[in-house]
Amino acid sequence: TANKEIANRFDFKGSDARIELKEKEKEVTLYADDDFKLGQVRDVLYSKMAKRSVDTLLKREKRAVKGLLDKNRHLVIALRDALLDRDELIGSQILDVLESAGGKPKPRARAPRA
Repeated sequence: TANKEIANRFDFKGSDARIELKEKEKEVTLYADDDFKLGQVRDVLYSKMAKRSVDTLLKREKRAVKGLLDKNRHLVIALRDALLDRDELIGSQILDVLESAGGKPKPRARAPRA
């Protein structure tokens, strides 16, 4: 937690620096001995909030990717099997494998309009 980091930091030794959260009131109060330390407490809080936001974003995106992989498992398996057979797939080979496994059909070139 942020308070644990503050308590363990050398520059806060002997200080009353801390962060107080009142969840019911949705209120955060920062305490420090002087303006400089108050700025450092704020930086610790912002750092922890940013990390939590990044972690939340990563967890959400991980769920989304897992959902896409689960939904398209047949395509992933088809690609895996083709790679095991051929060692390498490039461009149109990848599209051919996906199309034959029930993926979206390859885009077709259109004839130029006259």
